[in-house]
Amino acid sequence: MINTFEYIQKYPLRTKQLLGISYEKFTDLVDSAKKCYEEEQQKREQSKIRIHRRGGGRKEIL
Repeated sequence: MINTFEYIQKYPLRTKQLLGISYEKFTDLVDSAKKCYEEEQQKREQSKIRIHRRGGGRKEIL
């Protein structure tokens, strides 16, 4: 079973029928959502209180 995002990527002309917006607007919307998500991730990383240094802790055996 194919999900909606993959279907839209495969058939971009059907986007208007499925979502009511054009494929270009949909890709712009996805890009802006990705950008906002990355900005929120950076804000979380900056406000996170680290107890140990990055990369610290027990090393992996495998």
